[in-house]
Amino acid sequence: MSTSATRTAPPGTPAPPAAPASRPRRRIGRLGPGGLVLPAVAVLGVLFLFPLTRLITDSLQTDSGLSLDRYTALLHDGIFLPVLWRTVEIALSVTVVAAVIGYPFAYAAVRLPTLPAAVLLACVTLPFFSSTLIRSYAWRVLLSDNGLINKAMLAAGLFDSPHQLVFNDTGVIIGMTQVLLPMMVMPLYAAMRGIDRSAVRAARSMGASPFTAWRTVFLPLSVRGLAAGASLVFITSLGYYTTPALLGGASTPMIAQRIDAQINTQQQYGPTAAEAAVLLVLVLILMAFLRRPLGLSLDRTRDRGAGRGWFAGPRRAWRRAADGLSGAADHAVREFAGGAVGRAARRVGDICSTLRYVILGAVTAVAVAGLVGPLVVICMLAFSKADFLTFPPPGYSTRWFSDYFQDADWTQSTVLSLWVSLAAALVATVVGTLAAYGIVRARGRRLPALTYLLTVSPMVMPQIIYAVALFFFLVPLGVLGTPTAILLADTVLALPYVVVVTTAVLRGLDPLHEKAAASLGASPLRVGRTVIAPLAAPGILAALLFAFILAFDDLLMGVFLGGPHTVTLQVRMYQNILFEISPKVAAVGVLLTTGVLLLAGFTFLLSRRGRGTFAGGHLVPETAPPGDTP
Repeated sequence: MSTSATRTAPPGTPAPPAAPASRPRRRIGRLGPGGLVLPAVAVLGVLFLFPLTRLITDSLQTDSGLSLDRYTALLHDGIFLPVLWRTVEIALSVTVVAAVIGYPFAYAAVRLPTLPAAVLLACVTLPFFSSTLIRSYAWRVLLSDNGLINKAMLAAGLFDSPHQLVFNDTGVIIGMTQVLLPMMVMPLYAAMRGIDRSAVRAARSMGASPFTAWRTVFLPLSVRGLAAGASLVFITSLGYYTTPALLGGASTPMIAQRIDAQINTQQQYGPTAAEAAVLLVLVLILMAFLRRPLGLSLDRTRDRGAGRGWFAGPRRAWRRAADGLSGAADHAVREFAGGAVGRAARRVGDICSTLRYVILGAVTAVAVAGLVGPLVVICMLAFSKADFLTFPPPGYSTRWFSDYFQDADWTQSTVLSLWVSLAAALVATVVGTLAAYGIVRARGRRLPALTYLLTVSPMVMPQIIYAVALFFFLVPLGVLGTPTAILLADTVLALPYVVVVTTAVLRGLDPLHEKAAASLGASPLRVGRTVIAPLAAPGILAALLFAFILAFDDLLMGVFLGGPHTVTLQVRMYQNILFEISPKVAAVGVLLTTGVLLLAGFTFLLSRRGRGTFAGGHLVPETAPPGDTP
């Protein structure tokens, strides 16, 4: 009988011994949700932190032992310092141009009604679904001597002869601004959406002109978004590779092109390690200086216990130095916005305050044309019937699509890129989702904060530095030039985006669902499988899509880590652009963009269909009656 199981034991009966199987379960329980971050920490520790550390040690290692001879040689090289300075100048130029265009664009997206604002945001996000290589290729066509921009300037009478807009710094700045403009717009838009418009209306009610109200109220409140966007664009520009390689001149390389030539052409590994180490130290200093705009700062409340232990003194000194640098950065940004720029803006505003809507509309139109125009050019070139690259096309045909599907080299590269990107995206999604749950649900504040900083750091680090570090790390292992090398690199690069997306999704989940399932006897694994995973499925699918797109669009890792028999589709397209000059690349770009958009639409529909409640691990649509629960 079932009632016999509830009878109490007679007095004096010894208690039964505890089951041995419960001990491992208690040890696992003590680990808690924070233990789920261990796979991500292990992956990043082995494949990210260790290669970067190894890069610095390799730069110091010479035949005679540890030495600074390579760094001394760089100072007397006569080439490295000018190239580094050109890189900084171009990065600053791209940052300024992106801010000048991105700020009015984001402001228009905030102020316009819902439908026009949605169109502007779609123009910003649409380039993300197309290859960076394809967009740079389109700018190469647009900026050529016979390109559309030169023809338009000649027709308008601005110039008497075509001007060279490509294979120089002008082309690099234009192309990089278009590619990196979303990095400027998104932080600005997020910051502007959080500004209370009542403060601006209060300034207007006190007699301030519209421009004065914007300058004294709205601009200071949006400075954080401007600083975040500028920091992202500048640091990314320092190590950018694809666009400068296609639009820059061979005689005026940036640091990424110089490093590429030294490794893949000249095989000068020692000097390359030193140059990459210098760039790494520069980026680390900038990350410490701009840690608050980049979102890499920790609150003091999260550093409890940091004053104890052997390294308490160095930790406090580093924290004071970092806080001082960040405070100086914030002060400089405020002075920049409210000082010289504010005074200049006051004079300009007094002159052209009545033309503010015209100026805003003109800048927004230029931004939309720059974001969408290259995609239109690619679509036209893809259906060109010409044998060579000419724009506008003399006629239209589907011959280049047929050539792509009939070319075995192109199809093999496509298959390789598909399975490597999918594998990297799956690994990054699994590891990143576990880390995100550990960050959101772990007890305390210090562990989640430090883990989050570690997981997002590859997003901020320029890829050229990581490519060189991973190159030196994988050479002794014998996996360089294999698909495994590219898979490992793409996994690390995609992991931060997965963590960012899934962390935001998991923070929105009510922990009471998990507690209710656990109170009914469900194990942690069952809670995750039947409660957390179904509720977070839309966000996890979105993270998987982001990871796949980023891995598939990667060119730099394919160039540095690939080989003669491991040629990804991006590398194949890059070689075609450099040596063949045919519209086949445009046809491949149209196929890729269409496929990614269809995949994104399918993911969106699947996530919308998946919204509902879950019972016993099964999906129950929101419109289903209670009695139809499976």
